[in-house]
Amino acid sequence: MKKLAVLGVLVTALTCPSPAQATLTVRISIDGGATFTDFTGTATRAEGSVTDLAGTNIDVIGRSNSTIASASDAQISQVQININGGGLADVLALVVAVSDTGFSKPTGLSTLTSSLSGTNAAAPVSGVGTFNSVVDYNNNLFGGVLVDGTVSGNTFSTGLQPFTITSSFQNTVAANTVAAPPFSMSNEFVIGALTIGSGAQFQLTGTSTLSNVPAPPALLLALTGLPVLGIGAWFRRRKGQIAG
Repeated sequence: MKKLAVLGVLVTALTCPSPAQATLTVRISIDGGATFTDFTGTATRAEGSVTDLAGTNIDVIGRSNSTIASASDAQISQVQININGGGLADVLALVVAVSDTGFSKPTGLSTLTSSLSGTNAAAPVSGVGTFNSVVDYNNNLFGGVLVDGTVSGNTFSTGLQPFTITSSFQNTVAANTVAAPPFSMSNEFVIGALTIGSGAQFQLTGTSTLSNVPAPPALLLALTGLPVLGIGAWFRRRKGQIAG
């Protein structure tokens, strides 16, 4: 785990890492991925916060349902990235990623849906970036993410989603894969030059969801009718035997 080494940067862990805790991890970098600070939490929630020299605070909450037995889908999300500008204008090379391992559902043909949204208020914020959702069938933490990810030869992604920061924006893409548990899931925002006005209030959310592809209605109808057809054939054969 890399540690943030920039002089004068204040890092506050809102939850204390422990080897006994789940692998759900929030990762934050304000220098384009040269250094990172990682935060772990409970099995379903992790939160971390970083404040830089200009007073800009980046607070991230990540969630995962990998340990929820009743969940039929696999989901990992950056529930909210709150960026509050300080007393000075600021420029950051921001990377925020969330990852978890040990997902056991779904299996077979599935759809990976990758959704992002953002809002800005109070002061100007500008920049362009990408969002990426990744499933790693080798079950690596941060397996296959673009910046400082774990190298893995068995990943699936919806591809990079480019976005431009405006007062309000959103985007959703989806693609099919064949899910094979156990697997990990990760997503990552990368904004190369995030320009933040003094007192700005900027929020980002990103969610990755893997869900089974429903069987086509025609196939379900055919499967439902098979027992009836089987009984009908049995009656016809039985009738022929009696007549003979």
